[in-house]
Amino acid sequence: MEKSQKLEIHLRHRLKHTIEVFIDDQTQILPSLSKSSDVRGEWVDIFEIPAFKNSSDAKKLCLSLAEYFDFMPGHNPKKSLHQLPGLIWKRADCHPEAMTFFGGSFYPWHLGHDACIKNHPRPHEVLVLPDNNPWKDQTRESCVWKFFRELCLMYKNELYSFYPGFLGKDEKNPTSIWLSKTLVNHRSLLVGDDTFNGLTLWHEPEVLLANLERIYVVPRKFSDSDFTEARRKIQTLRSDVIIERLGHHQFEDLSSTELRKN
Repeated sequence: MEKSQKLEIHLRHRLKHTIEVFIDDQTQILPSLSKSSDVRGEWVDIFEIPAFKNSSDAKKLCLSLAEYFDFMPGHNPKKSLHQLPGLIWKRADCHPEAMTFFGGSFYPWHLGHDACIKNHPRPHEVLVLPDNNPWKDQTRESCVWKFFRELCLMYKNELYSFYPGFLGKDEKNPTSIWLSKTLVNHRSLLVGDDTFNGLTLWHEPEVLLANLERIYVVPRKFSDSDFTEARRKIQTLRSDVIIERLGHHQFEDLSSTELRKN
């Protein structure tokens, strides 16, 4: 088991849209923020921390930041979306009426994922939710905070927002369970057509569809007939769910699974 000095995560709001974390032991950060290994007790902007030495510390930070999301399960009522850095939450509203959830392990994130969010007709409604998926045979090569931070910085000039909470968890996290607990009136899901094709096999698909208003489907590798058949199966479970197929893109053959193999 990985040894950890149990870095305590304490957050504060120093400036508008800036969150700092108190680092009591800088040797727990990679690379260290100080040349002196015995420097302790410093408040640091979270985006100045490239990575943590121990994965448990990175997960704790992700879970702490997730408490600011007013509409997600596990929200801390003392915290608000307005306090989050603009790199994480791009919208002005704390209680969004409409949200499109784009979840996945994204290991690694690639141009196919990029095409999914860029194909969405209302980018400000997109919330990217990276997840640790224990159902998949995979282990991230770097700490989850490093992955989340780089993703936020990659899209610093775009309108998409990012949720870190699932990266802090190790247990199974079916979409049907957490989606039903979100406080959003108009929920949509953004998926690739391969995911769409197997959606009726997900955990409690009836519950999932009951909490969805719309599904945006991005083309990947399935034919028109495959899409039509998958849509028929889904609408058998809920006839009034809106299914919108988005445009084709040049990265439809990219796969995280294949990239991991290489």
